[in-house]
Order: sequence, then C-alpha cells, then structure tokens
Amino acid sequence: MRRGWLWILAAALFSCGSGYAKGKVYLISAVFWEGEPLEAENWRALATFRSQFPEVPLVHFFTPVYFTRPGGTSLELAEKWQKMLQQFQMDTPGIQLSGWKSLVEGAGVSFLSEPTFWGAPLRCNPDCGHEVPVSAYKEADGKKLLQYSVGVLKNHGITPKAFLTGGHMSTEALTQSLPEFGIYSDFSAIDPEVLASAFHPYPWYQMVHNRWGGVSLFSQPKKISTSNGDVTQFYQTLGPIDALSLASFQQRYKDLALSDKEGPKILFWGFHFETIGKNLNKVLEAMAFVRKFHQETGLSWKSFQALLEDAAAFPY
Repeated sequence: MRRGWLWILAAALFSCGSGYAKGKVYLISAVFWEGEPLEAENWRALATFRSQFPEVPLVHFFTPVYFTRPGGTSLELAEKWQKMLQQFQMDTPGIQLSGWKSLVEGAGVSFLSEPTFWGAPLRCNPDCGHEVPVSAYKEADGKKLLQYSVGVLKNHGITPKAFLTGGHMSTEALTQSLPEFGIYSDFSAIDPEVLASAFHPYPWYQMVHNRWGGVSLFSQPKKISTSNGDVTQFYQTLGPIDALSLASFQQRYKDLALSDKEGPKILFWGFHFETIGKNLNKVLEAMAFVRKFHQETGLSWKSFQALLEDAAAFPY
C-alpha cells in the first residue's frame, strides 16, 4: 500500500502540465557500476538515495567483471542485483563495457595494457584494465568482448537493455553490433565540456574530445541503421555528477530543460556506485534540485523505459 501511494505522489509531483519547453522531457538517472570493490558504505548510500527519492527510476549500467574476476562473489551479487530490479520495477538494467583484464581474457582476447586514460602504466593487483579504452582493441576483439560480457550478465539473470562503454570510448563497430545481442540504445557519447574542468590535463579528455568533439548539451539522438535493426545513439547531456560542480549541473539542467530547441530533451545524469558513499551529499543535493525544479516549473518528465519506447518516433 505504501509503495502504491509513493507512485501516486510521484505522478502528482512530476507529471503535471508543462508549457515551459517544446518537446518531451525525459529524466534519466543512472548508476555506473564500474568494477571497483563494492564497499558496504556505498550500498548504504544507495539505500539512502532510494529512501529519499523512491519515485525516481534508475538505470543500472552493470559491469560484468564482478563475475569474471578471481575470488568474486558471483552468486551473492547476482542475487542482490536481481532483488533490486524486482523491488524497483521501474529500474532498467544496462551494460557498461570496460577493458578489465579478467573480462578481456575471459572473452578469449589478448589483453592490452596501453594506452591508458591517465597516461600512467597499469598496476594489476589482482585485476586492472578499466583505464584502457575499449576502442583500442581491434574490431573483431571488441565484438568478442561485447558478446562475452552480455552473456556473462545473462548467465547471472541480468538482461541489459542499454549500453555504454567505460570512459565514453565506444566505436562505430560496437554500436553496429548491439542489435545482435538485443540492445538498441547506446549512451556512450558525451559533451566533452562536461569533463573539461576536471580532466583536461589527462589523455582521457583528449580521447573523448577526439571521439565526441561535435556533441553539445543540445545534441539530438541519432539513429544508426544496422542489418539487425536500428540503434539510437543517445548523449549523456549532464554526465556523472562527480565531474561537475553542483552549480554547473543545475545551470546545464535548466538550460536544456527550458530550451526552445525542437525534439526531445533528455536529461541524463548519474553517479558512480563506487563513490556514492563519499559523494552522497552532492548526489542528494542534485536530486533534490531536480525534484524542486520540476515542482516549481510544472514541467513534466518521462522515464527511461518511456524513452526506449518512444525512440522510434524521434525526429532524427
């Protein structure tokens, strides 16, 4: 009964009339599970977020390395993830593809130790490779890694509905391959300016700029045709809250939500599970701003699941 009341409250708060902007507005709140140790502090922080914002659906970009790393607790984690998705049925599972050594070798691919996002050599203890862009691998090897990674998640009861690459370093070939594995949306792309202030000194920023230099806050989704169906390339308009100041996040959010640009306005933001413990106050403040903004403007929003359903009708 309590849960049903919360959804009614959510509808009242977030789905009222608009009049402030053209086009439909989609609020996408993501959790990035990148492969770092799953500390108890972060589970508690995620539970706190849930308790304060039970009406907000989350998209979980799961990294399957948790199940391929030696000494992992596959069964326990799989049960936790499945229970979470069952409890919060508006949540959506996705996949984050990264170059972790145990994952790469599990796919039967020769591991690359360079280049790295930070320009520093890797230290494997016992696993490493998240800092190596997936785009560094040959096209055939990248597809092997994707196929293996999707299979690992499915073997643990998780069927991903969306995709992104670690560090935003996807390739056209990977995107073209997604429909073969039942995935029709790619969220790897990002406006490089989101990362500029925090990561400009590192090779990673230049990699992202080279890949996505034409992307901005107002970029519209792009349809990519493949022999197995269309893939929609979406953009991380706001990106991870870790990379932005709260003031920058708020300004970018308002600029996009209230813009008069044609087409859908996709307000994509997220947080890393591995750092939500130390960044909890910032994450909660960001979500509180979003809630208050929509209450005060009367600007309605649609969910991630609605975004996937509506994508075919977008004005590409």
